[in-house]
Amino acid sequence: MAACAAALSAFADDLESVTSWADDTIAVDADRSGFRVATGTAALWCSPDWCTGGPNVTGSLYSLKAVTDPDTANAVTSAVPALVCSGECSVPYSGSGYVRFLLSAEVGGEPVGETLASDVSFGVMSALSSAVAYDNRESSLQEAVVSGGAVNLDYDTFWTEGAASVEIGAVHLSGEGGDATATNALFAAAAEADGAFAMRSLGRGWWRLLCQIKGGSGETLLEYLTDEFKMPGGLLMSIR
Repeated sequence: MAACAAALSAFADDLESVTSWADDTIAVDADRSGFRVATGTAALWCSPDWCTGGPNVTGSLYSLKAVTDPDTANAVTSAVPALVCSGECSVPYSGSGYVRFLLSAEVGGEPVGETLASDVSFGVMSALSSAVAYDNRESSLQEAVVSGGAVNLDYDTFWTEGAASVEIGAVHLSGEGGDATATNALFAAAAEADGAFAMRSLGRGWWRLLCQIKGGSGETLLEYLTDEFKMPGGLLMSIR
């Protein structure tokens, strides 16, 4: 259930806010960039009145076109079949990749008003897999180290395009919140590679883990640095 609250002027003491309840969930797009995302089939709302500034042009009809791969040399413009309707219409469109839609109005085949444009990115949704446990707390790595359990570090060269290798290293810090003093190589593999690397003991002190995916010329394509954590260690004395 979604609630829409309309707060009236704060300068009017005799007015109160009004709250109403919708019969179903309301989807709100607050993106100000003009870029939208869809999965599968998108519902495109069209009306010639939006191009002409209102219902003041007799006999106006909307015309909708789709531009695939816009702003590239491979851009192709095609017409989207229009529906016969009065007022606003919802037009279904199944696409893939990046598409720019152009909405215009016509009277007797002649354009009137202005042309409106909107960009939509069509994503791909895979089938649901089995449940996966994911812990994104900042302290999760520290807790795993302190518990003494196995810490498996996932890697996959498919995380970025053009990958030639993946490297995992351990960055030693001068102390809590300190600077890096050395980086020890832990694991490396050539593309294509994916799996899990079991982290071994690094020695006492403060550390960060560094994952880098590099291209064929050794350039870094992707880099991820974990939060800092402390490896336990030291001298244990037993006095009887």
